[in-house]
Amino acid sequence: LASKFNRILLHDSTSIQLDSKLAKHFPGSKNQNHQPIAVLKIQAIFDLLTETFCKFNLSPFSRNDQKASTDIIDIVDPGDLVIRDLGYFVLENFRKIHNKNAYFISRLKYGTTIFKPDGKIRLNLLKELSSNSKIDINVMIGADEKLPVRLVAIPVSQQVASMRRRKARKANRCNPGKEHLALLGWSIFITTVYPSVLSGEEIVKLYNCRWRIETIFKSWKSHFNIKDVPNASVIRVMTFIYANLVFITLFQTY
Repeated sequence: LASKFNRILLHDSTSIQLDSKLAKHFPGSKNQNHQPIAVLKIQAIFDLLTETFCKFNLSPFSRNDQKASTDIIDIVDPGDLVIRDLGYFVLENFRKIHNKNAYFISRLKYGTTIFKPDGKIRLNLLKELSSNSKIDINVMIGADEKLPVRLVAIPVSQQVASMRRRKARKANRCNPGKEHLALLGWSIFITTVYPSVLSGEEIVKLYNCRWRIETIFKSWKSHFNIKDVPNASVIRVMTFIYANLVFITLFQTY
């Protein structure tokens, strides 16, 4: 991979609950008693190739991942590969990554308009999948953006499909439609990486490496005690978090 990409940047976030008196500065959701709670969110960008962190950003929980999807634009360089989950799915920012001669891999967000390569004829994805065991095609996405990407879709096991559908029904107050449920039987990705660089199967395997940053977040909370924030002022809380991040960065590097 080092011969194919400059860096492989994983971008994800983790949240830390704070004392409720800081809810004004770090607004989160409300608890069962409808009282405001304070939650701090750490946005982190991690280079998978060198196992080092490139950037941190601290913000209130109210600044969601979609808003934070611009954080990577300033640091992405030509030849980099960006891997993020659906929370960061913003077509405009995919375009900006592409314009910087960098690459990305992302899951496809349900409901995204898909066109054939000419950008005029809409593609019926479910129909396309029904007649193929897997697909790896060039398309354009976005009703207005019409971003040229490579679409890769590979079927998942019945067990995984059933689990996804249960989660979708539980998370969605309105029952998801038949099309949505059918598409959950597939792992569907968009990317700008050429087939000559990574095959469809390799795209899926590489995307799964995104979990590396999730396991690191768990280690922060289990072994570095970053979640044990003192009951103090905003300045002391920020100092505590930043000091931990400095230590974690050095530890991760050396």
